[in-house]
Amino acid sequence: MNSYTITTYGIHDIFRNRSFRFCWMMIIGIGLFIGYMQDAYSKAGSVTYYALPFKAEDLKPGERVFTGDHASGIQGEGEDFNVKRYLGNRKWSFVKKGADGKKNSDYLIYGKPIYAIGDGTIVGCWRNAPENPAPGKRHARKDKIPGGGNMLWVDHADGTRALYAHMIPGSIPGKLCANNAELFPKPKSDANPEKNYVMLPANKTVTIKKGQFLGKAGNSGSSSGPHLHLHMVQNGKAAKMFFERGLYKSSTDADLNGWKSFAKKEIPDGKILIWPPRTVFNEYTRFGYKDDDFQRLFDHLVDSGYELEWIDGYSVKNQGYLNFSWKPASGKKWKAYFGLSGAAYQKRFNTNKHLAPIFVDSYTIGGNVRYNVIMKAVQGDYLARHGLTYDQHMKVMEVAKKRNLEPVNVSVASTGSTLKYTVLYRNRNYGGWNIKSRIKESDYQNVFRDFRKKGKTPVYLNAYKHKGTTYFSAIFAHNGGGSLKARHGMSASVLQKEWKSAVDSGFNTMMLTAFDGAASKHRYAGLWRK
Repeated sequence: MNSYTITTYGIHDIFRNRSFRFCWMMIIGIGLFIGYMQDAYSKAGSVTYYALPFKAEDLKPGERVFTGDHASGIQGEGEDFNVKRYLGNRKWSFVKKGADGKKNSDYLIYGKPIYAIGDGTIVGCWRNAPENPAPGKRHARKDKIPGGGNMLWVDHADGTRALYAHMIPGSIPGKLCANNAELFPKPKSDANPEKNYVMLPANKTVTIKKGQFLGKAGNSGSSSGPHLHLHMVQNGKAAKMFFERGLYKSSTDADLNGWKSFAKKEIPDGKILIWPPRTVFNEYTRFGYKDDDFQRLFDHLVDSGYELEWIDGYSVKNQGYLNFSWKPASGKKWKAYFGLSGAAYQKRFNTNKHLAPIFVDSYTIGGNVRYNVIMKAVQGDYLARHGLTYDQHMKVMEVAKKRNLEPVNVSVASTGSTLKYTVLYRNRNYGGWNIKSRIKESDYQNVFRDFRKKGKTPVYLNAYKHKGTTYFSAIFAHNGGGSLKARHGMSASVLQKEWKSAVDSGFNTMMLTAFDGAASKHRYAGLWRK
């Protein structure tokens, strides 16, 4: 093989050599590729991720946002948003139940709140244009109404400008728009283009924040029916919109399950159903939720920015239900599983060794024990066991004491003839604790009162039914933390009132449990602390 040394060749000779030319071209190609990748990385790093203009809490059960591919040109990357409701049997409708679609108010999108997709400055607007009289009909004075109807032009820091269009007259707050006239003073023409009327002077611009309320979706301006039009431009061209969160699925032959994320991406092409994220509050708590429907809600809450804090399973008439509470995501890696068989439950422990259980739970459906578990990347020793008899449970408790571990969960499930215990011990700071796993409901109030006299209050509660009798499994501790509110024997309607009263008073939901194995009625117990 020939060896080449640059000092033995002139530049002309170097490039005349075929092997060297190939090597040199490879070096140049690699350099160009690296440069391209650095440029692509730089551009990717500068992408602005926007919020969707809708919030899930404004959608009724079974409602989802709908959009499809927009026209080409300056609005080619835009979206026309609508709302559909699920009718069952993979069928959807744009209109309210019993409506025929002849009125603007028949449409589900009509009146839905619109929110700012990002921080920005309002540079143009109109807020009092009269609405089109009905879907498919334009207002008689369309020559004196902006094409966007009641709308906002918003400039963003990344150089893009967004148009929110066709909102209900007067729904854009007056503090956001200084243009209060209903009609232009003169018809639109080359001499009087609408931009002369809608664009605001520099000293009248208003700043807005991501998520801020902007108005309500309507049917004003160049609109064929109620919807929200949204598009962005930059340097005179259509600009892509990338959204920080959101779930989607094709609207063709769709049911309510099977959602996928388009986080950090554009809204996918085609006719799409969208499940926008909901606002993240201190807690998101539900009770009596069918376990069959939990997976889709789980995906939605993760996409919204929550993580699961605790989960309690139970059954009524052999239908599984869940009580659960979510909190804002901590940023630590976590996973949760629900409705598992014993074998599947053990497998999750075996295949997630980098995660530790922080909450475990068990319940029965048709005499079969099912398990729930939340696992997280946290430090500290722990001891977790499931499928235990009472005697085994007591032995595990003694092992935990020797390791200076304290109980997190002592969940009991009745298979009809026997009780099965699922337990978790971790490093806590209870300063003294007791487990009482077989408290009859009729005795619970007295047990609660006796422990309270000793300075101990419940930090965990689990309800179950065994051989026709209802029981509680409870952990009482010295250092429960903060003021306590506890209630039991509640119906769903009573629990709803108690929960709202507690949360409104600054309490956090510590635990909600229901009697597993009930024949008909849902009955609950709850703990709240602050």
